[in-house]
Amino acid sequence: MRFCLAALTAGLLLGGCAAPTTPPENTDEPTETGSDLTESWFYSDSHNDLPLLNRVTHPVAVDPDATLARHAQERGWPIISLRN
Repeated sequence: MRFCLAALTAGLLLGGCAAPTTPPENTDEPTETGSDLTESWFYSDSHNDLPLLNRVTHPVAVDPDATLARHAQERGWPIISLRN
């Protein structure tokens, strides 16, 4: 899984990705990059990303597979489509 963080600093969106890695265990704790996941967004189409989706403030399912769609519906997460 790729884990990416972005932060809005002085009007600029800054961040980076690292792989392989796992998301932080506690969203209240800073990550090794010095960022935290409060007020964070994560977009995914796969149930494979559920560990991270469950940790961010704003999870969004994008054209999700069946497992992720069911999980998102049960939790009231937004489900969007980028298809025609």
